[in-house]
Amino acid sequence: MTRTLVVTEVADENIDEQLVFFAGEDPDLARRFLSALYDNAFPALLRFPQVGTRWKSNKPALSEVRWRRVPDFPNHIIFYRPTKKTVEILWVLHGSRDLPFILEED
Repeated sequence: MTRTLVVTEVADENIDEQLVFFAGEDPDLARRFLSALYDNAFPALLRFPQVGTRWKSNKPALSEVRWRRVPDFPNHIIFYRPTKKTVEILWVLHGSRDLPFILEED
């Protein structure tokens, strides 16, 4: 079965924010980050959506959310929800952020 990648507006904004930061430091770093997501991490999640660790939450809306680090960017985390037909990218966040607050309050 072929799944479809769905990048939410929030996740897209997260990626854009990180790209702006990286581009200010080193444009090549921004390109590598984008490649790590779209050429590596996202295709891998489409092939093996259950590979990520389940996010522990008491909120039913987050019961199927999983997370996985971005390859070559270990401080960045992809939060996603796999279904039979899609892999929905919910957030792409730096690990130093207040992740429980962001995920539980969003």
